[in-house]
Amino acid sequence: MLGRLSALFPDNEIVLAEQLPASTSPLDLSEYRNVRRIEVDAGTVFHKTRLLNEAVKASSADVVVMVDADSYLSDEAAKSVEDGVDGVLSGKYGILYPYGSVDYLTEAQTRVLLSGDTVNSKFCDHGVIMSRQTGLCNMFTKATWEKVTGFDEFFKSWGAEDDAFMFKIRRLVGPVGRTAGNIYHLFHPHVDTDAYRKGYTYMMNRKACALVRRMSDSDMSDYISGKASFDSLMDKYEKMHRLDCELHWLCTKSDILSIDTTIYDFPKGVPMSFGLLFDTMLAEDGPEYTLEFIESTRVHLKALTDEQNAELDSIVEAIKRRL
Repeated sequence: MLGRLSALFPDNEIVLAEQLPASTSPLDLSEYRNVRRIEVDAGTVFHKTRLLNEAVKASSADVVVMVDADSYLSDEAAKSVEDGVDGVLSGKYGILYPYGSVDYLTEAQTRVLLSGDTVNSKFCDHGVIMSRQTGLCNMFTKATWEKVTGFDEFFKSWGAEDDAFMFKIRRLVGPVGRTAGNIYHLFHPHVDTDAYRKGYTYMMNRKACALVRRMSDSDMSDYISGKASFDSLMDKYEKMHRLDCELHWLCTKSDILSIDTTIYDFPKGVPMSFGLLFDTMLAEDGPEYTLEFIESTRVHLKALTDEQNAELDSIVEAIKRRL
């Protein structure tokens, strides 16, 4: 991966952040003249946000491109990075994601790609729509990172830290941009993701993300200026019952639609319905994403009744009239 980045951006500084204790067999970086390693003391639990902040601090460039270790930029994505520099420097975008879809590779495909050969994408989960994807690779200016006080180090391990960073930038700096093209997600051994998502750390990360999204302008200003702590605001919004993590909506006897309420602020005590869900989504994200989500709903909720499908058809037609 480092070889790929070094070859794509030979005239740019690449900072590799490692959490102490460092690997007993560190990578030999001698062949990469533009790559340097920094070691970060961030405790015993993986602390991604601390690593990201220290890497940005250590960089000297005006524009920062963050690339996750399990991400592989296609040639088109790399070109989008080059073309996107002016967009973030000019303020056209607060943050830019130089890809529009992701290919999730198998272990065998990952070996093929890293060997320098072309991957046959028809055998992988290809072209996943990433309208909400805020990780893998993004770019922003160092001035933007400073203005939003970086990544919130309340977040531990991984999960939702990229979303919260994006929400702050969108609120305080400028709009989100995304290009076409794809990026590859490399296969790697990992913890039981489903179990992790049900655990305390991930739950708190989602609540922290909800807090960033929900903060009033005055609370956001106090937080950024240091007048209010993250913990105090978390307690305040928790008491306001604004930080529910997930809503499970039973659509049929066999299907459950999980909706992340860190994204959508549904009114409390109102019976859930397709109409309420998609009206809320339409207001937050616009018609294009809402139509994508409805199509995904049809795919994943295979036991929808004729009446529910008819309701979705009606909603789709109403949304299309807005386009």
